[in-house]
Amino acid sequence: MNFKILLCAAALFVSCTSNRRIGDQDHSFNRDVKNIVWFQIAGLNEEHLSMLKFSSPNSTSESILEKFVCFGKVWNYNLYDLRPTSFNGFNSQILGSKNIKGQCQDYKTPAIWETTKFRNSLVGVLEVIADNKTQSMENALACSNQSNNWKNLALWKTGKVNGSGINSFHYQEPKRDLTPGVFFDKTCTKKGCFSSLLENIRFLYKNYKDKEQGNNLFIVRDFTYEDALINKNIVKSKEILKEFESAMKFIIQENAQNKNFLFVVSSSSAKGLELPSQGKKWVGYVKQGKNILYRRPQLLSPVFAYGAGAENFCGIYDEASVFNRILIDPNARQLKLNSVFSLF
Repeated sequence: MNFKILLCAAALFVSCTSNRRIGDQDHSFNRDVKNIVWFQIAGLNEEHLSMLKFSSPNSTSESILEKFVCFGKVWNYNLYDLRPTSFNGFNSQILGSKNIKGQCQDYKTPAIWETTKFRNSLVGVLEVIADNKTQSMENALACSNQSNNWKNLALWKTGKVNGSGINSFHYQEPKRDLTPGVFFDKTCTKKGCFSSLLENIRFLYKNYKDKEQGNNLFIVRDFTYEDALINKNIVKSKEILKEFESAMKFIIQENAQNKNFLFVVSSSSAKGLELPSQGKKWVGYVKQGKNILYRRPQLLSPVFAYGAGAENFCGIYDEASVFNRILIDPNARQLKLNSVFSLF
């Protein structure tokens, strides 16, 4: 009996330490995760990548998301809705809870940046909203029952908002002293922004990365892609996807030598699309974004992961468990493994 247990333990040890690949990509397992970038793109579905792939002169070329190490799908339903809004879905991810109503009571649950891992860090969130009707994390700051007032959060808002407030930022500033609070993009009006998504990400992330040297979390939360899909504006949707593609390449290049870097891209309320197959309909799609069939939001949304700890995001799981997968401690896992071997 002891021999069988020893054999199983040895097999477990070999599987945890020797396997250095996921699919056809090299990967180092059980690395400490210290520096996290998390893109939340409302409405994104993995099939939407075809809008990039088949618009390229070379259809065999891979998009940046195809090069991510791990791919998973998350159930979007919560305790109250089968198809919750993308805003509520993203809150489920950052709060680790399915008890989400889109009300102040949601924020009784501590957010991911209130956990021990990030408690001593400034957490940065760039929120890209579609219009003034879009729900915002700013609303949560007004909730009196909020768990800790999110005192370590810097929220930068861009999109169709009034950027003339006292607290603001501009991507052409030479350097920014990052502090907690809510800041509005100076280039924005109710009609739109002069700055691009990529320019804002480059500016804010470089400043953030220079300031926060310990454990850190940088989030980009976008609702403009979903809005373009809802309004059946495929041309704009493709432009936003291309800009995100460039932004992801930039983030990965900035962390090329960082062995403790994790990059997560998640969606919620993924939109169903059906592209035309051939002929004149395909030409109409490519040139004008026509001939698309729009389906209702999917029950599952994609999650892509790259870098340290990416192995924790493979599979199918509840949306709320993205929270826990980001916080998995490989050292604790190793302690459990060591306790197995202590039996012998």
